[in-house]
Amino acid sequence: MVMVRSLTALLLVMVLVACGGSAESTETANEPPIEGTAAPAEAEPDGNAEDPIRLPPTEPAAATPTPTLAAIEPVSISYATLIEQMNPFLADGCDLPCYGGLEPGESSTQDVLAFYANLGIGVDDYIPGDYLQAEDRTGRLGAWLLRTEDLPPANALPPRLELYVEDDALRYAYVVWGDVPDYASVPTILQQLGQPSQIDMRVIQPPRLQIDEDIGQEAVLAFTLRLIYQEDEALSSYGFSFEGLFRTDQAEPRMCFQEPFFSATMGTFAPGEVPLEDALTDLEGLAPLEEVLGLSYQAFADELADDGCVPVSFEQIQQWSSEG
Repeated sequence: MVMVRSLTALLLVMVLVACGGSAESTETANEPPIEGTAAPAEAEPDGNAEDPIRLPPTEPAAATPTPTLAAIEPVSISYATLIEQMNPFLADGCDLPCYGGLEPGESSTQDVLAFYANLGIGVDDYIPGDYLQAEDRTGRLGAWLLRTEDLPPANALPPRLELYVEDDALRYAYVVWGDVPDYASVPTILQQLGQPSQIDMRVIQPPRLQIDEDIGQEAVLAFTLRLIYQEDEALSSYGFSFEGLFRTDQAEPRMCFQEPFFSATMGTFAPGEVPLEDALTDLEGLAPLEEVLGLSYQAFADELADDGCVPVSFEQIQQWSSEG
C-alpha cells in the first residue's frame, strides 16, 4: 500500500515537472526582448544578416561637344580668276544644282569654308557676325568678294555670296552679280540648260529715283525675270532671277536682258527649299512669260539669241505703265 502511494506520488511529480517545463519554454519563446537589448537579426535568404552593398547612382553621360571649325587659309586670287571660278558651267564634274563643289543638302559647314577660301575669303571677311553664328553649324555665311590681289575694274560691283547651313548641312546658296558676266546672261543660261520648268516675269514702274540724268522717270520701266529648274520637289533645285530697266521712249522700244541697269542672281537649293524664295523681296505680280510678253518660250529664246533683247509694243508699255 505504501509502495502504491509512493509510485502514485512519483508519477504525479513527474507529470507536474513535465507540464511546468513546457509552459516555461512557451512563455520564454513569446516574451518580448528585454529593454536595452537588440533584437536578434533576421537572416537573409542567403544566411547573411548584413545590409546589401549599395552602388552610387550613375551620372548621365556628358554631351559630346561640337568640334571647332577649322580655319582655312584663303588663296591669293586675281579678280579675273575669281569671276571665272564662279562660272556655274565649268567642266569640273559639278553640274547644277552642285556649284563650286558644294552639294545642297549634303555639303557641311566646313565644306562651305573651303569653298569661300578658294575665292580668297577668310574668317575675317564674312559679313559681321556670320562666322560666329555658323560655328554652331546653323546660320548664314555671307560675304562680298572683295579680297582679290587687284581691284575690280572701274565702276564694277563685286559679286556677293550668301550661303545658309542648318544642322551642318548646306540648305541653299545664292550668288549675286551686280555686273553680269556672259556666262550668267539669259541667252547663255537658256542655251546651256534649255527650257526651265517654270519661267515667269513682271513689268512695273520703278521706285521714283533719279536713275540717270538723261532718262526721265516716265521713260523707264523695271522688269523681273525668273527661271526655275526643278524636276521633282523631292530633289535639289536651282534657278536664276534677273532685274533690269528699259527705256520706253525709243522709236522701237526693246527690253534688253543685259547691261546697263541689270543684275542677276543664281541660287541652288536643297530638297524641301522653295527655289528663289529669298532672291526677290516682292513676288507679287509675277505671271507666266507668255501672259506678260505675248511670246512663247521658243519665240522668246530665239529673240534673245540675236542680241539679248526682245521687242515690246507701245500698247504693252501703256498697259504696264497704267498698272504701275
